[in-house]
Amino acid sequence: HASCHDASSKDVNPALCPRNELSTRQQCNTQPCRQWIFGQWSGCSVTCGNGVESRTAQCIDNSGKVLPDDMCDAQQKIIQKPCERLACPQYKYTEWSSCSVTCNDGWKRRRVSCVDHRNQDVSLSICKKFGEPIPPSHQPCNLGSCPFWRTKTWGPCSNSCGSGYKQRIVECVYREQVVDASICSEADKPKDREDCHLAECTYWLTSNWTPCSVTCGDGLQSRNVSCVKGNKVVEFYECDLKTRPKSDKQCIRDQCIDNNNNLQFKGSDYSSEQISRAQWVFGPWSDCSKSCGNGTQRRIVICRDTVNGNNLETVYCRNLESVPSERNCMLKPCASWKIRNWAPCSVTCGVDIYQERVVTCEAIDPSQAHLVNENTCDPTQYPVSRRKCDLKPCPSIKLITYGTWLTGDWTPCSAPCGGGWRRRNVTCNTGRCKEAEKPNVFDRCNKNACKTGVWQYSPWT
Repeated sequence: HASCHDASSKDVNPALCPRNELSTRQQCNTQPCRQWIFGQWSGCSVTCGNGVESRTAQCIDNSGKVLPDDMCDAQQKIIQKPCERLACPQYKYTEWSSCSVTCNDGWKRRRVSCVDHRNQDVSLSICKKFGEPIPPSHQPCNLGSCPFWRTKTWGPCSNSCGSGYKQRIVECVYREQVVDASICSEADKPKDREDCHLAECTYWLTSNWTPCSVTCGDGLQSRNVSCVKGNKVVEFYECDLKTRPKSDKQCIRDQCIDNNNNLQFKGSDYSSEQISRAQWVFGPWSDCSKSCGNGTQRRIVICRDTVNGNNLETVYCRNLESVPSERNCMLKPCASWKIRNWAPCSVTCGVDIYQERVVTCEAIDPSQAHLVNENTCDPTQYPVSRRKCDLKPCPSIKLITYGTWLTGDWTPCSAPCGGGWRRRNVTCNTGRCKEAEKPNVFDRCNKNACKTGVWQYSPWT
């Protein structure tokens, strides 16, 4: 901008100033211009997925002289840009199947395939070319031990002699818990009942009574009493002495009368008056003859004249109800501890495993079995009923061990800005690693937006 003024610096009409002295322009920026000269863009750095295109750049002046790069505007030097191709082939796999077995060791499987950008199946080798190992199509699985039948010890025979049956508990065990029997195999179930055969039963056998030993007065009848086992006669103590039949009994015939019309007994004469005064008198019972089992108690029984107190022969009391002088007694049954065979150990290996056997208190005389309980036997003599099984330790279960994923270095980002990709190798050091823990092979990078170049001007100097 130019204005015309006088010597006092006041503005005056421009016509008063010489026209040839007016100058509103002057030369500036006389130094040569500098700029970037770019080469052609290269092809994309990848054949699939995201990559970059590159080109060369040189800083020159307007005369074509090559200058150092720092003499040109660095923001204008764009030598890379992102490029995108069709999606790379990638592995595709289904969910794992259920375990091939319901117990013990088995396998889980899945289908592994390689698909292209159209999601069409292609050869697995195509995916493998991109540096990714083929994911496993099967892996081991273990659902624990199988259910099995466990047996308890056999109970006693249902009968004390002869034939009977015995029972035991058979239960299905799975993971150390008793479960419903349907869980175990019915075909493998052990018997819970079987026949048992003990010694033959015994019984008393009697013959017919003999005729009375007298024709008048008091006499005796007798018969044979035998203890029979099977078809053989055995000792009395093998039968129940408490139920032993009598082998003799009294028999009474008509009274014997002499010529004087007096009653006659065993060659002596007794008056009817004395018989009417006779009465049985008896003392206390003695202690039982045995401390256990069948014994005998006795007492004194006397026929006595109730008028003068004299003892009479027993014949005077014959018309009275008889008073026994002897009776059977039993303080308690004779019993002892009986043991059964040891039950088999429930497993074939392990520690702190025990086996048991049945210990019962049983009467020595089988007929008295219903009278016996455990208090009848001596508790200090109780046999051992539980002991530790002599087993070897179970072999340790081989646990499945997994390897470790190893990662390589990331490749350079495929784009300097606007979001690119980088890749790294991921391998398993043992060939068996957990797929769910596999690190990423691809990763986004340089996500910041790309800047477009804009000329900016400084004020005129």
